[in-house]
Amino acid sequence: MMPPSFLRGIVTYCLVRMKDGTRTHFLNVDLDLVAKQDLAELVRAFEPGAHALHCMPTEEGYMANLELSTQPSEPEAAIHDFVGLIEKLAPEARGLWNAASKRDFSIGVEAGSLPSNFELALTPAVLKLAAEVGARITFGVYVHGPASVAVEPIG
Repeated sequence: MMPPSFLRGIVTYCLVRMKDGTRTHFLNVDLDLVAKQDLAELVRAFEPGAHALHCMPTEEGYMANLELSTQPSEPEAAIHDFVGLIEKLAPEARGLWNAASKRDFSIGVEAGSLPSNFELALTPAVLKLAAEVGARITFGVYVHGPASVAVEPIG
């Protein structure tokens, strides 16, 4: 795979090849939140449909990381379920949601050596749902480890 022509010479590309035969696959969707105020009340408002993996103060304020109590096998279903919980929040909790500076649906993918490419597409309908609640959709790619890795320059 060659970098787009407008990037050649600007960015060094490397190909990482996993050598263990693992398959790239969808893991789950987490909801990542950052706010200036404590998020504990908002996290409680998501229960029992979702629960916190982390909810703590940070140097910038507070952060929380939630996952659904029952994790769907597809990211669109997970985002749809999270949006359903957000739409049911009481006004006080919805105010905390709206005040958060980060509201991300983080799609987790575990990288493996197979297949040689992996596509995860989202429909316009689910993108609209996320936008309607003021959330972004992000992707976190995790390396299946430990594995033998070969790094080769491309181009």
